[in-house]
Amino acid sequence: MNIKARKMIAIALSSGAMVLAGNVNAGSDGAGINNKEAQMVNPPAAIQNAPEPNLTEQEITQILESQGYTEIKKIELEKGKYEVKARDADGRRVEIYADPRTGEILKSKYKE
Repeated sequence: MNIKARKMIAIALSSGAMVLAGNVNAGSDGAGINNKEAQMVNPPAAIQNAPEPNLTEQEITQILESQGYTEIKKIELEKGKYEVKARDADGRRVEIYADPRTGEILKSKYKE
């Protein structure tokens, strides 16, 4: 294939890409739904993958109390987890690490 033919193919491909990009930028997905409507149905990935807001200290306390923990004294957000000092149902001191979004206990260790 000669250089002139290659240039013509490159121009044709570039033009086609620009036309397609123009349709996307015009706000149409080709199905009669504008871009804003499409975002409401299918939010951008950044919104879909956004972390849930953290539970409050009071909500974490309520979750742990419902699981039998008492004397919940210290609740701090450390390294992306709630660190909680409390006592278990048998009265033993325990340090709990909980997921700040769900309250799920990720790890716990007993203190002497």
